[in-house]
Amino acid sequence: MYPITARGKDEASNPYIYNLVNSLEVNFFVINKDDPSSNGIIQLFKYAFKADIFYFNWVENLPARKAGILQTGLLLILLYFLKYQGRK
Repeated sequence: MYPITARGKDEASNPYIYNLVNSLEVNFFVINKDDPSSNGIIQLFKYAFKADIFYFNWVENLPARKAGILQTGLLLILLYFLKYQGRK
């Protein structure tokens, strides 16, 4: 799931992402819940072979993030790869 960033719970004033994770955990195992990303989309390559379903949250904000254009390009490559591998 993106973006669970490397920020701690104390720094997040909006509990949305934590509520979302808790809701998803009812039916799914959230693979990066305890391993927040400090590398953005690059971290998703780590999970490319471990997960069957990828949930992208706020992906439209990706170009505005650090190295956003590069991350957007990597996301497009990753999406084609995941689709080829039969991932959802």
